[in-house]
Amino acid sequence: MDATMTLRVAAKINLMLSVPALREDGYHEISTVMQTVGLFDTLTIKKSDKITVSSENAPCGEENICYKAAKFFSPFGGADITIKKSIPLLSGLGGGSADAAATLLALNRLYGNPFGEDELVEKAMSLGSDVPFFIKGGTALIEGKGEKCLPCAPYNAHIVLIKDGKKQSTGYMYSELDRRGLKDRRDEVAAFCDALSSGKPVKFFNDFEAVFECKAVKEALRICGAEGVCLSGSGPTVFGAFATKEEALACVDKLKKGYAEVYYCPTVEKSVYFE
Repeated sequence: MDATMTLRVAAKINLMLSVPALREDGYHEISTVMQTVGLFDTLTIKKSDKITVSSENAPCGEENICYKAAKFFSPFGGADITIKKSIPLLSGLGGGSADAAATLLALNRLYGNPFGEDELVEKAMSLGSDVPFFIKGGTALIEGKGEKCLPCAPYNAHIVLIKDGKKQSTGYMYSELDRRGLKDRRDEVAAFCDALSSGKPVKFFNDFEAVFECKAVKEALRICGAEGVCLSGSGPTVFGAFATKEEALACVDKLKKGYAEVYYCPTVEKSVYFE
């Protein structure tokens, strides 16, 4: 069996995101439709006798989420993990969670599949609420604390991402939603999934837009012809969906003159691509 693997790991956007309730355990319920998009980190993972994480543009060491993922394989061996980041840090695009899921999948293969899929999902959940989604990726409805993950009919579009502004802490964003009052919009999320299945037009929303100001970025994408625009995660990245690659690339050319971080990526059907 190979001792080294190289993987491309996709980012995600939230096509819908509702925060309907605060649980008794202090966590928030979520209802969201996530979609993997073709903006990729690259991970090279080697068998080793210890765990090391290195990257030129991401924090390393024991606090790195990939280090924590590799710890699950300590009974079998270590890992030398090199991360080349293209997914922006602190962007609401799930880069760290995606890298952690890829680490779990790669090391499971390298060490002869000691864990079944359900066990991998359980370990992913312990690392973060977004990590289980990245075990498969594609288009999926995520509910609860992130542990409920159901595939949806695929969503296909050409995406322009704009990261503008500073990311607020997730705790602050949730506390601000609590202060303003939570709405249960799970019916709208379910209707979105039904629309995907039937081929009807879809409309995005994200409850965190009540807290994170992004009207100017959304309007810039609309002016370029985006069919839909929305905040991803708790921000600061906003995405616009276009019907064609040509339209999306024209938008990138126009908006990169006014924004420092503008990216084009198509939707993709899974999260991890082994090379």
